[in-house]
Amino acid sequence: MKKKLGIVWIREDFRLTRNNALSFATNNHDIVSAIYIFKESDFKKKREAQRWWVYNSIKNFKEELNNYNINLELVISKSYQKTLEDLSSNDNLSFYWNKIYEPS
Repeated sequence: MKKKLGIVWIREDFRLTRNNALSFATNNHDIVSAIYIFKESDFKKKREAQRWWVYNSIKNFKEELNNYNINLELVISKSYQKTLEDLSSNDNLSFYWNKIYEPS
């Protein structure tokens, strides 16, 4: 049985074209939602420019996704792992994200 809801974890990938996770989710689920996990510790005081860039990227990407009936939710959390574990405990949804090709 196909799961009804697909969740796409956006991370730092604010693009519609060539977004494999978003494409797969929209082709295989009735409802697709996107999430961005804002981990405050990643944006310390000296990273104001980065915080500004992320804010504007999220705002613009949310508008683009709305054209495709995809909602973008901002989740403020102290831990990516805890947030993803909490969300993945629901058996009625599937999770997707794009691989990041850079050093950890």
